[in-house]
Amino acid sequence: MAPPRGRYLVFGAPRLPEEAIQAAVEVLRSGWLGTGPRVAAFEKAFSRYIGAPFAVAVGSCTAALHLALRLAEVGPGDEVITTPLTFAATANVIVHVGGAPRFRGCGSSHRQSGSRGSPRGYHPSDKGDPGCPLCRPPL
Repeated sequence: MAPPRGRYLVFGAPRLPEEAIQAAVEVLRSGWLGTGPRVAAFEKAFSRYIGAPFAVAVGSCTAALHLALRLAEVGPGDEVITTPLTFAATANVIVHVGGAPRFRGCGSSHRQSGSRGSPRGYHPSDKGDPGCPLCRPPL
């Protein structure tokens, strides 16, 4: 049996330029950690960049998924296709808004189309499919 490593194996160490560190220090010293002028400036710049009338920054992907499902009016009786290869929050937010998650795999058989070009496994009651960045685009 090989002995354990003498050094910790670093995986994904951040590379932050000094200007990014200074920007973070400025935010910390400003007293605005979750919202404030920097967030408002980011939302405005991002909305211009994507050509949208507005943008809303949120604190996590879970919050973004929840907001997206609410905007899509997902609710009781709606089914939302998602991948089983994801964090639990993906399915949890579907349940939180009253929907039912339907898990659909990412294998090559799941990328084939069924009759009339609709993806195999989709049902008329499906409200949406956020996609799987590992294997397929959103519906």
